[in-house]
Amino acid sequence: MKNKECLGCIYCGIIHESNMVYCDFIGKTGMARSLLCPPGKRTDMKRLTYFDGGKWRLKIGDTEYSGEAVDRLAAYEDTRLEPEDFKRTFTEDALLKLTGQLLGVTPDRLRELAQADREGRCVVLPAKPDQIIYQWRKGDDCLSVSRLDGVQVNADGEITYPIWNGYLIPEDFGKTVFLTREEAALWREQDG
Repeated sequence: MKNKECLGCIYCGIIHESNMVYCDFIGKTGMARSLLCPPGKRTDMKRLTYFDGGKWRLKIGDTEYSGEAVDRLAAYEDTRLEPEDFKRTFTEDALLKLTGQLLGVTPDRLRELAQADREGRCVVLPAKPDQIIYQWRKGDDCLSVSRLDGVQVNADGEITYPIWNGYLIPEDFGKTVFLTREEAALWREQDG
């Protein structure tokens, strides 16, 4: 028996052990799709897009639209989710958890970093404090290799990298100081 709320069904209404209704239907593209819908949660949202002449279309008044925006609306309609369903699914906590899993960071750490960034306390350093660097010096024909000796932040918030003969500032990186021999050689060829 077809469920009136599930337009274009092949069949539906089969109750599985989990009390979920499995609903197969043919979309406007002619491709079979499957949805897993909790009983009583089916949408009755009226579809605005329709498939005709090889593309998705939307008619508002006497004007018919097609294109990327209509394709995106059709894809959203294919999910059969109401805006409230998206809001419930994509909460801040859920998104932080997914992002944290992707980046290998806990949600609390992401919150901490975001707060530090908002407060102007977050800085992305161009190099690790003990990294080997490659530097072209004025008058030298060969590349100088050094190791950074930590990171310093002065009272004004200026960041410097001490090296054996002075210090570097973040703006030096990519101009006269490089993190790999290849980057340094490429710069020398281009800037000579």
